[in-house]
Amino acid sequence: MKIDALNGWRAAEAVIRNRGIAPAAEELAVSRAAVAAQIRTLEARIGHPIFRRRSAGLEPTEDVLRVSHRLSSAFSELAALQEELSAAGNPRRVALTVTQFFADTWLPKYLPDMLREMPGLDLRIDSTPEVVSLDTGEITFAFRFMSEPEPPLTSIDLFPGAFAPVCTPGFAERFNLSETTETLEGVPLIHLPDLSTDPTQAEWATWSEKTGLPLGPNQEANVGYSKVASALGLARSESGLVLGVLAGCFDAVAKGELVLPLGPKSVVYTSYWHRLVWRGDRRLTGLRRKFRDFVEARAERDRIIAEKAFGGRNT
Repeated sequence: MKIDALNGWRAAEAVIRNRGIAPAAEELAVSRAAVAAQIRTLEARIGHPIFRRRSAGLEPTEDVLRVSHRLSSAFSELAALQEELSAAGNPRRVALTVTQFFADTWLPKYLPDMLREMPGLDLRIDSTPEVVSLDTGEITFAFRFMSEPEPPLTSIDLFPGAFAPVCTPGFAERFNLSETTETLEGVPLIHLPDLSTDPTQAEWATWSEKTGLPLGPNQEANVGYSKVASALGLARSESGLVLGVLAGCFDAVAKGELVLPLGPKSVVYTSYWHRLVWRGDRRLTGLRRKFRDFVEARAERDRIIAEKAFGGRNT
């Protein structure tokens, strides 16, 4: 069986699926010019254009759109075959792409248990902030903060998306913060900026609107940090009241190192969850199933701890 211009088909599928040449080039790790050249080679081979050239970019023709799902299925099957053969060659390898929360807090906490329960585990971790595709077969699991994925992706819910003000007991006492506090005027505020696409994630102003607890006039966050660990470090140093992601601080709250000074009413839940995601159409080896079950069990434990620490809504 001879298939000409395979790179061109791959480029065409990526452009159609990603709805643009720029995201396709990023996914394929090549330049836009390279994607365009591969598609031109493909069109020359089949004898007619499959994209219209517009000022906004490439627009697929009706003919190629009609068969695009078959094209995507073909490359997904190739990726699945590559993953299966790779797993057969190295059945102990588990490749992860992780969010900052899991890279900074969750994995370090559970890695010793993981390695003890799965001796010989070959764990590869990609902690870059970019969303890594699961289509290539190079990544086994993704820890992501996202809405419910669509097939062929499947997932396990690990931890609900939620945020609330946290601080040390000493800071709460110094600023007289409690469940009866009526305003945060005069309290130093620290915000952990949202790095996700969750439309319900909020900053201090939105948190105030959702909880009904007013800020002071023209009061905004005094300091903004982009990392969970940095913001929690500032909370522990009593530099301010942190609007933090609860998935990153529930252990500290459970241990009494930090508190939710305003009580359960101050917790605001988002539409996204922290999830373990993988391709449901690809077979998991025994070790990979064990890894999935390990993560699910530890996440269930964490949710129980968080529910006791935060109160209110059942997580």
